[in-house]
Amino acid sequence: LDIHTPGAFMDRDAFAEVRSYMNRPKLSALDWYALKQLLVEAHQANPARYAAQWRPYLDGFRHHFEEHFDKNFLDITYLPDVKELLELYPFVLVRSEFTVSKTRILYNELERESFRWVGQLVLHMHTKLPAKAITSISTSPNAVNLREIELDLSDNHSVLDERTCRALPSLFTLPKLHTFTLVGATLLDANALASPELESLETLRLLDTITENQLPQLLDS
Repeated sequence: LDIHTPGAFMDRDAFAEVRSYMNRPKLSALDWYALKQLLVEAHQANPARYAAQWRPYLDGFRHHFEEHFDKNFLDITYLPDVKELLELYPFVLVRSEFTVSKTRILYNELERESFRWVGQLVLHMHTKLPAKAITSISTSPNAVNLREIELDLSDNHSVLDERTCRALPSLFTLPKLHTFTLVGATLLDANALASPELESLETLRLLDTITENQLPQLLDS
């Protein structure tokens, strides 16, 4: 840091605090709160210096950020805003929640490069959920960081036909996915969920979901 630049002494002190956090083997929740405050303030004070000096330093401690954001997703309302978060952090995962009135909305979101940083996806379906929509998620090259998916069909308690039910397990093949939640659906073939891919999940939640005598069999297996 150039100590002759206005504000450099403040930067130097803050940078020393950041180094202290980064060199700890593990950071507590309070550590992360303080660290994020430091990084935001430093970036706001001098974005150019932050980009040139702070971010390259943080890149050497990417493992801290991967471990933290693996379970602590940042809420975001507009996916392209991820770009600003990546100016702050070497790695980040966000929570993306939106309403799907037309499946094209989902397809457009999946095409965004910024979708690669979505760790938790929550979809409120206000239209039919076809098999194509399911496979568009499971085959998207931008869905590689998804840890959790929630499909909420409770608005109209949608019926998922056999083809859509058979497509659901394709989501379980996503490399990082560990939690899948389905809300407010009627499954015409619940047994399709009992596929080999199911073993890759840590958590499967079927909330307010109806089948004809098949759900109890699935949950007991």
